[in-house]
Amino acid sequence: NDVFESQIRISPDGSEVLFSAFDEGSRDIYVVGVDSYTVTRITETNDYESFADFSPDGRKILYVREGEDFSNRIFVYNLLTNEEKEIYKTSLGINNGMWDGEGDNILFSSTRDGKTNIFTIDKNGKNEVKLTKKNLDYRNIIWPDIEKILAFSIHRNDGDVLAVMDLST
Repeated sequence: NDVFESQIRISPDGSEVLFSAFDEGSRDIYVVGVDSYTVTRITETNDYESFADFSPDGRKILYVREGEDFSNRIFVYNLLTNEEKEIYKTSLGINNGMWDGEGDNILFSSTRDGKTNIFTIDKNGKNEVKLTKKNLDYRNIIWPDIEKILAFSIHRNDGDVLAVMDLST
């Protein structure tokens, strides 16, 4: 096709691929079946949806929506009921978005007053916790199933560096 696709995730059972695509002036979230090649459009708004991730059980999708009103919100879409629910809203930038291995917490990075940090919230969008102490440009965050570490890159003027954070400390 002729659309720009990015931010690809594979479902826990490997049967579907989740991605965001820029088409017709907006970025929306899609799911495609690995065997059937059937594409399902999850969002269809004038907003900018990105940073999508499957829940650990594969029944829900988490994504970030940047609205025309410059709000940033985290949504959870239930694949069984086709219902969308907003769980978190801020006027500040949200990047990255992912579930923990149990589906109880959500991790994201957020830029506030020009400073980016990494945060978690519970699956209902409550109990925000700031994980980082330094304000850096955190990118490409990976939260492995073991949940004891985070791996990410830090963008700097002299080049990117790879970092690992021990969450137990």
